[in-house]
Amino acid sequence: MDRVPRPTLFVNVVGCFFITFVIAIAAAFTMRENLRLFLTTGIMGGLTTYSTFDLEATNFLRAGEASSGFLYIALTLVPCCCAGLLGLAVARLVA
Repeated sequence: MDRVPRPTLFVNVVGCFFITFVIAIAAAFTMRENLRLFLTTGIMGGLTTYSTFDLEATNFLRAGEASSGFLYIALTLVPCCCAGLLGLAVARLVA
């Protein structure tokens, strides 16, 4: 766990929460498509760092640290999915 790139993990989890939150709010309040795309693709796409996550996971694997690499992948994917579901839930409460 000490070797997990925490900044990338944090940013991706936060981004997953907000992108689903924005999508749900956009649907509930009929947000203009341009604004929805700006917020999701522009702002949230710029915030999240999938390419950095991929590079960091790949570097673990290339260095022969498969257990660290797969731990990092699991510690990213599971919380990101949970954060996305939480974002939807919070948006439904708000809407």
